[in-house]
Amino acid sequence: MSTTPARRALLLVTAASALTTAACSGADGAVSTDRQDPADHPDGTYTATGWYDDGAASLEVTVTLAADAITAVDVTPTATDPAVLDEQVRFAEDIGQIVLGVDIDTVEVGWVAGSSATPRGFNDALRQIKEQATDVG
Repeated sequence: MSTTPARRALLLVTAASALTTAACSGADGAVSTDRQDPADHPDGTYTATGWYDDGAASLEVTVTLAADAITAVDVTPTATDPAVLDEQVRFAEDIGQIVLGVDIDTVEVGWVAGSSATPRGFNDALRQIKEQATDVG
């Protein structure tokens, strides 16, 4: 069975979520209390610029969080090179269906919409957003 790029990325996010859940569970299956509850990151909207390709490319990412889940995501392409811009636009169109409703701490996006580079910029922006949200809390 063929897997679409969006489905592959969703599988990556789902696998990361499962690994996080397993890592937080004890031998008896009880969830660890090491994680702050009810939310590690205050609800709100956060924006960061994610860089990739050794600082040659970037994109702006805005994420809205509620109880640590991504409830909205907006990716603004910034590329001037037409090929890179095309990848960023396709990524921006597909990323919402992959990360909406997912805990921000479990998201690490891989190949999306034909690009393996653009997700690195997205992941960089998410790292910064998690830091911003931690600093606020």
